[in-house]
This record gives sequence, C-alpha cells and structure tokens, in this order.
Amino acid sequence: MAKFRLQTVLDLKQRLEDAQQRELGMLTQQRLRAEEALQYLAAQEREQEEALASRVHGGRLHIDEVRSAMSYIDGVRASIVAQRDRAAELEARIRDSRTRLTEIARERNVLERLRERHTESEAVESGRRDQRAADELTSQRYARQAWEV
Repeated sequence: MAKFRLQTVLDLKQRLEDAQQRELGMLTQQRLRAEEALQYLAAQEREQEEALASRVHGGRLHIDEVRSAMSYIDGVRASIVAQRDRAAELEARIRDSRTRLTEIARERNVLERLRERHTESEAVESGRRDQRAADELTSQRYARQAWEV
C-alpha cells in the first residue's frame, strides 16, 4: 500500500490546530481574569464613593480627606478604563484566534478526506491486483490442464 503523500502536511495541520486550541484557551482564561479584575475595580469604586458620601453626610470630613478620597476614586476609574480596554483587546484576539482555529481545522479536514479517499482507492487497487493474480493463477491452471490432456 502506497503511503499517503500529504501525511506530513496533515500531521503539521494537526499540530497547528492543537497549538491554536491551546492559545485560544489561554486567551479565554486571560479574558476571564480581566473581567474579574474589572468587577473588582467596579466594586472598589462603589465602596469608596459610598464611604465618601457617608463621611460627607456625617459632617466629619476634612477637605484634604475629600481630595485624597477623590484622587483614589479617580485612580480606580482610570484603572477601570484600562481594564476595559484590556478586556476589549483580549476579546478581539479571541475572535482572531477562533477564526484561525476554524481555518486550520477546515484545512485539516480537507486533508483527512483526501487521506480517506487515498486509503479507499488503495484498497480498491489492492483488490484489483488480488483479482488479477487470482485470474492469472486460474488461467495458468486451465492452460496446464489443457496442455496435459
């Protein structure tokens, strides 16, 4: 049986697909962590705003404390914006990674079908060779019998 000539290409596509799946998994985990960090920052912002509001209503707050609290809240807001940007960037990378994975899988599937066709045609050809050999033996046997008579 002849070897499938594109087997090395098929093996390469399989390795590429596996690597792309790993990359997609890694990016997905990073996005989840970014979303968790974003939720944490949003909770921090709410807590600090509520704490500042309660201290202002209580009337026991100095102007320097207000400035300090507002500065902290502004820093948290800046971190939220940066984290949203990071999450959006990761989402774009995930889309690209999925697209590449789909493309690689499609190419691998085409090669798999070619290999299956190759295997089938080899089986048919092997059957034909076996049949020719059997026919040749039968012809030789018949010729011997005819010759002996």
